[in-house]
Amino acid sequence: MKNACTEETLAQVYKLAAHHDLAHLVGQAVSKLPIAESEAAKKCKNAAMVAFYRYTQIQYEYQRICDLLEKEKIPFIPLKGSVLRQYYPEPWMRTSGDIDVLVKEDDLAHAVRELEAQGWTADSQLQYQNICLHASSGVLLELHFNIRVKMDAADAVMDAVWQNAICEEGKQYTYRQTDPFFICHHVAHMAKHVLVGGCGIRPFLDIWLLIQRLPPDDKILQALCQEAHLGVFFQQALLL
Repeated sequence: MKNACTEETLAQVYKLAAHHDLAHLVGQAVSKLPIAESEAAKKCKNAAMVAFYRYTQIQYEYQRICDLLEKEKIPFIPLKGSVLRQYYPEPWMRTSGDIDVLVKEDDLAHAVRELEAQGWTADSQLQYQNICLHASSGVLLELHFNIRVKMDAADAVMDAVWQNAICEEGKQYTYRQTDPFFICHHVAHMAKHVLVGGCGIRPFLDIWLLIQRLPPDDKILQALCQEAHLGVFFQQALLL
């Protein structure tokens, strides 16, 4: 292994992985392999430590958000990385730059008001599907009031998110998307990014892990993707 993985090769791998926010996974592998200590190896291992720190920081703020919304009786659905990380070997391996949570549009003002009372700072500008709030720790919350992706057929499906959500056991206001709907939403989100320039490697890791939980030939999943006009895109993503 020492001969196969040169300093130059590892440096190139690190550069590519870092571009996709996956350098921490290379660092995890490097820490378990008999690779000689080098500048590139140090960078890889450091990326793993930074990712674990990022996860710890985000997870702390995420739990604060969940506890607050539950206490204030505001129904909400965690989105994207907050859910996806449970499918990784270790939750810190699924990095994310922010926290995504969905509330009903009628509850948005109430949620923002309560978060601001807890020290979050809201942007003045409301975006197409969310408003951004910032914690004093630097963590960003994207508080969504819809999960549309600016594709008509897909948006018609995404608008049914609350009809495809289940209340978490032991909670009253914490919901989760059904497995087929969650995967369809992930596919729609991938497609949106592809249309505006690309989605990188990580969404393919996500989808590979997701279909271990729910086979891609699940009839409900297939029907949702077809209704969203994402059936072909989903199959091509699986092939990749």
